[in-house]
Amino acid sequence: MKYSEGGAEALLCEGRGRKVSGRRAKGRAPRNVDVNGADVSAELEMLRKRNAYLEMENEFLKKLDALVKERVERERSK
Repeated sequence: MKYSEGGAEALLCEGRGRKVSGRRAKGRAPRNVDVNGADVSAELEMLRKRNAYLEMENEFLKKLDALVKERVERERSK
């Protein structure tokens, strides 16, 4: 439910536990790391770039397929 409302970013912070009012928790800076210790924000950025690349590649292949079909039809009608 959180994912459908807020996307992947909504899953990063659970919001559980005692709230600290007006001060930081003992020297801990908020970090975007998963259970394996990998940097989530860097991985997310890499996946977004990969997704954009694959979407462009898909659109290119669709257009290429349409052009090839058009050429075949033109050659058949001659």
